[in-house]
Amino acid sequence: MTQPKPNSAGPAIRLFLIAAFLTMGLGACDSDNPQIHFIPINPPPPTAAPTSTPKPTAKPTPKPTPTASPTASASPTPTPVPTPPPAACSGQGLIGIDPVNNIGYVPIYALDKSGNAQLAVVDLKVGAASPILKEISLAGSDQPLAVAFNPNNNTMLAEARSSATNNITVYEISTSTQSVTNSVPATGLSQTGTGGGIVENADTNTAFVAGDFTLGLLDTSKSPPVWNPASVVSTDFMDSFSVNSKTGIMFIASDSRNSIIDTTKSPLAPISFTSFATDDGNGFDIATNIALVSQEVGADTTTAINFATLSISAGSATAENVLVPSVCPGGAASCSNNQSGKAPFGEGPGGQAVINCSTHQAVVADEFGQNIKLVQLPSAPVAGALNNNGRPGSGTTPDAASVFTIAAAIIPQATIGGTPTQLGIVGDPNSLSVDPGHNFAYMLADTNPDFHEWTIGSTLPLFLVRVDLSAPVPGANPNGGVDGKTFWTPVSNLIPMPTS
Repeated sequence: MTQPKPNSAGPAIRLFLIAAFLTMGLGACDSDNPQIHFIPINPPPPTAAPTSTPKPTAKPTPKPTPTASPTASASPTPTPVPTPPPAACSGQGLIGIDPVNNIGYVPIYALDKSGNAQLAVVDLKVGAASPILKEISLAGSDQPLAVAFNPNNNTMLAEARSSATNNITVYEISTSTQSVTNSVPATGLSQTGTGGGIVENADTNTAFVAGDFTLGLLDTSKSPPVWNPASVVSTDFMDSFSVNSKTGIMFIASDSRNSIIDTTKSPLAPISFTSFATDDGNGFDIATNIALVSQEVGADTTTAINFATLSISAGSATAENVLVPSVCPGGAASCSNNQSGKAPFGEGPGGQAVINCSTHQAVVADEFGQNIKLVQLPSAPVAGALNNNGRPGSGTTPDAASVFTIAAAIIPQATIGGTPTQLGIVGDPNSLSVDPGHNFAYMLADTNPDFHEWTIGSTLPLFLVRVDLSAPVPGANPNGGVDGKTFWTPVSNLIPMPTS
């Protein structure tokens, strides 16, 4: 700013400038600073129990006409692009979300006329009259494996395989034209039907692409992305994996074995890590360096791991961790599946997990069952051990190191040919994802709530399920929660996927 020359009016000018600056300062106060809201731990008055769930139908009638179970809700106010992007705190998943345009890229069972795998492009705006915008073919592949968003150039990265060769290809999709712009063979990777996935590290412009027992690097700073075949390494089974983009640590769950990789080092080198049970879905809260892994096959528990305490010695690693039980009657430290959830459980309960970076809450979902639950994580880094203080019904107060299950619920049924029908959440590959901008969970579900791998070209009715996570009822579960009469029925919507 150019200073005025001194003159006889100097004092008056100085008084005027002081008044002007004071006015500007007062006018610059920011009243729109976003806040993090913590969930109260004392349950509100009991809500009415949901109606009982009918037994699942064994097989849907041929070529049924699926309809969504209507659930009224107002459209949320459009939200700026979340930072970090939707999958930054989650692992690989089938569903990719473009937060700039609020569009989902969702794998479907149906193949195109040439036998290629397809993604449905879905308008995620609540109440959209025609949410299916178009379908995208992944030429040369017949099974989609995972989709990730690259915020650096606003593209989607879709990983898919050919069942004839087990070869893997990565497809770059423009979110402007909603079409495939490039396809990149991931030489050296293979996948036989389950496992694998793709995770984008936006900080380094690198995508980690996995087969079932292999892992390699894709340079996403360029278009088309550049595959590095020399980066491919052998791993344990890549059932589920996630990356902390701030530290570079990758966590890999391999059912009964876990491992980590320091992705800041080359070559990639897996290191054995503590196993907790039949571990599967996982995610990293990149703000706190706390990971969460969901067990499957009857455990109904999750484990929170504080990677601030990571210790590596003699080729193996461990860190402070705590088991996180589900919501149990009376606030008990553990309970059976039948007390904390509602059958069917599929391969669960649990097995899939994602983290909302904005709320520091994790969503856990069954593989092929109907149960979901919401877990509170610390909102800031923790120096030492984690705990379960604050568990609903336990009589304890949450503190800065608390991890506990807030509430559990079930996904809605679908109406198939006029009949309410049980759905199972699709897993292997995992379909659970989270939209932190609107605090929604998304997942795929079909009418077979028993374990089944992705069936290429299946005619089962398939739905995109949206669950609003913003108003959980602490201490609730599908069987009445901590006191036998506390339920959470989140606002949910079913979007039928294309069948051709």
